[in-house]
Amino acid sequence: MNADAQYEIKNKNWFPCFKDAEIERDFMREFNLEALKSGKIGVVIILTVWVGFAWFDMHLIGHGKSSALFFRLAVATPLFFIVLAGLYSKYANVIYQIVVLLLLFIIQCSIYQVVKYYDFQVITESLGYELPLSGADGKYLFVFVWLLVIFMASMIARLNILQSILSGLSFIFVSLLSVFYYHPSVIIIIIIVPFLITTLPIVWIGSLHVQQYARENYRATKLLTKSKLESESLLLNILPVQIADRLKKTPGTIVDGFKHVTVLFADIVGFTKLSEQHRPESIVHMLNRLFSKFDTISKQYGAEKIKTIGDAYMLAAGIPEATTNHSAIAADCALDMIKETEKLSDPDGNSIQIRIGIHTGPAIAGVIGTHKFSYDLWGDTVNTASRMESHGDAGKIQVSEEIYKILQSEFIFEPRDEIKVKGKGLIKTFWLKGRRGALI
Repeated sequence: MNADAQYEIKNKNWFPCFKDAEIERDFMREFNLEALKSGKIGVVIILTVWVGFAWFDMHLIGHGKSSALFFRLAVATPLFFIVLAGLYSKYANVIYQIVVLLLLFIIQCSIYQVVKYYDFQVITESLGYELPLSGADGKYLFVFVWLLVIFMASMIARLNILQSILSGLSFIFVSLLSVFYYHPSVIIIIIIVPFLITTLPIVWIGSLHVQQYARENYRATKLLTKSKLESESLLLNILPVQIADRLKKTPGTIVDGFKHVTVLFADIVGFTKLSEQHRPESIVHMLNRLFSKFDTISKQYGAEKIKTIGDAYMLAAGIPEATTNHSAIAADCALDMIKETEKLSDPDGNSIQIRIGIHTGPAIAGVIGTHKFSYDLWGDTVNTASRMESHGDAGKIQVSEEIYKILQSEFIFEPRDEIKVKGKGLIKTFWLKGRRGALI
């Protein structure tokens, strides 16, 4: 599925959600995780307000004081700390929306219950002031203002649309309940009616914008991450991991000298004739099957594929990180490459035959250029390994004397007469036959 389609948002203008249910669940987990931060800050504010109400409790007398304290300490406070524990539990991310909704409802009901014991005229007179409203109007306005503050807090808490609407309905319900309980004057009712009428539209519009922004931001972040991963994956297909990391940190030329590396070349016997007799698609398909097998073998033994040059395949062992067994790695790769090639056929149905050459010695490796760069290898070791392949025989692995000296205790070799190599003169070489103790 296309990445844009995978993160498609439906119902953008009403109740936005991701079309993919799994992505929607992942989004809500991240959304709640961020919302938790706001929720915890809100809890501190609410706790401060809750403690501040104790000042009003000090002005209560008689039964009202004992009833208010009982409700505060025996009912509301335990419920508050239960909800608080939910916000800090390991399940907080899952239950956040419900916990916050429950907390807001508890506080709304608590204010309503506690304030019913207050006589604001007595409280204000004790402070030297005179309340210009009736007791019912004073209580109702006090309750309504705090309900409004709590309602606005629900917007800060980043509730999703459904929970925000439920919070708005709770605000309307408790506000209307207070009207029936306190019986405020008509003028007070006229003042608060616009607030109640606009509650749900405000909740819906506010939550909608929060959800739209959060989802678009989530979608953009995921698409950017996906694009970055695809780019890094492509880079890792071109360069070794270590080199790719260095190139990302320090762009430019990368050159490393190695005292000991082993280079292997493999070439298809009779490839030129085959390519002339068959369609390009058949030839490319054959090369892809063969080189894919070689890629698997290289990865299995920890060798580094350097490049393909036409029908030639080049790998090296001991780079980009130096190893002590690089010659053995190249030898194991060569033996497996011969075995895998025997299982494949050319477009004519005949078995594919390859020549392999191996040499070891110093070399320079690195990345040069500014675009279409690749990790490459240079030096006489590379040239000699190429000569080992080009002067070899079909279905055989020719190695230099240096390889023989290093691996003669682990592998089986067959000596070959000296061969004349351009630029080298007569040199002694060997055929690699197999590992000691293994079936040949």
